[in-house]
Amino acid sequence: MRRALPALCLLLLVPTGALAQEEGGIMDIPDLQIDLGGDGSKSAAPSSTYEGSLSQSAPDFASGKPLAISHNGPVRVRCADRQGVTARLTYVLTGTNEGAMESMGKGVGLSASGGPGGGAVKSRVPTRPAGVTQADIELTVNVPPAAVLNVTGGAGSVDVSGCKGAVKVTNKTGDVMVQGTYTGVSVTTGGAVSVRLDNDSALAGSNVINAGGTIDMTLPLAYAGKFSAKGANVSVFHTVMGTNTGTLVQGTISSGPASLSLATKGDVKVVAP
Repeated sequence: MRRALPALCLLLLVPTGALAQEEGGIMDIPDLQIDLGGDGSKSAAPSSTYEGSLSQSAPDFASGKPLAISHNGPVRVRCADRQGVTARLTYVLTGTNEGAMESMGKGVGLSASGGPGGGAVKSRVPTRPAGVTQADIELTVNVPPAAVLNVTGGAGSVDVSGCKGAVKVTNKTGDVMVQGTYTGVSVTTGGAVSVRLDNDSALAGSNVINAGGTIDMTLPLAYAGKFSAKGANVSVFHTVMGTNTGTLVQGTISSGPASLSLATKGDVKVVAP
């Protein structure tokens, strides 16, 4: 009696589809798989991507006024000498169900508003459905340098650069980076924090950084006021009059009305510019 040879199953290469225009489109990423098994099982469906972008602007936003930014994903804020606010949301969805990817992509939204009293940038990110294995949705906002920023993030990093006002960042799990000249800094996140204040920064009032990961801060030597840093390992370049241990540095730096508190379960490092 003859024995049957194992079945040979070959998935043919799927042709690459065309990229869509600005509102989004599907591009195939072909998978080539060979199954030498005799059980007749099917190989996994090929993956594809759905990509697009949205842009909004608020030309009447007044420099120096509050701007609230909210997005459940990576946020990039860039300050430059300019009029008004512009925002751009880009998305790349990956999965095996083209219908689900298209439906999610069409559900992504962006709005920007602003006037003499302030403004807001908000995104709409739908829940990721079955058939969409990954969603990369990033928001970039360009604002005047003196804007008073209040950024609310989610599952992604927040990066604020080149600004000259006060900044507040609230993030769930992602890392936070703040760089520039600031009069006030407040950061709360489950990730790591990097704050780079240049020599022209003059902190006033209450400044607080609470992190789940490490805190790495550049603080001008001219800072004057109350100071507290608590973590697993604490290193502070500045002279702090008060308590100085490996896990807590607390007291005052010179004499001034400001206060700065850093707290994390990770390490804390404070250096001068």
